[in-house]
Amino acid sequence: MWKSLFVAFLLPVFLVLPACSVSNPTGTAQTLEQKAAAIYGQFVIAEEAARDIVCPNYLAVRAAPTTIACAPTVPKGVVNAIASADRIAKPLADVMAASSRQYAAIRAAEGTGPKVAAALNALTVAYTEALPSIKALIAAVAAQKEST
Repeated sequence: MWKSLFVAFLLPVFLVLPACSVSNPTGTAQTLEQKAAAIYGQFVIAEEAARDIVCPNYLAVRAAPTTIACAPTVPKGVVNAIASADRIAKPLADVMAASSRQYAAIRAAEGTGPKVAAALNALTVAYTEALPSIKALIAAVAAQKEST
């Protein structure tokens, strides 16, 4: 009885947990769809970290935007560099995420065929275009974190 309990409930946990501790999700991703999801996740994390650097009191500003202003504690050049990197990366990351969702939907509906191939091609282009700008944002945020 305990063996069937182990197999049914604990074995899946032991198989999934190592994947949760991966420090480089893009390095372990195997398909383009997985790589796009992983790099988009890293983009979201970097964007939130950038927000905290550019506007450390963001939550207070959001709660009372007319009475509290952002007060960055980092040099204006750093704020501008991070903001510029985010302005470039965000639209490309959003297109990549949309292309990934569209590819998944078409693949689920069609299985294989020219529509799936076209959607995969669109995802490939979006991923290739977004990757350098997302990495630039991640690097800009990491550089600021290391200097503090």
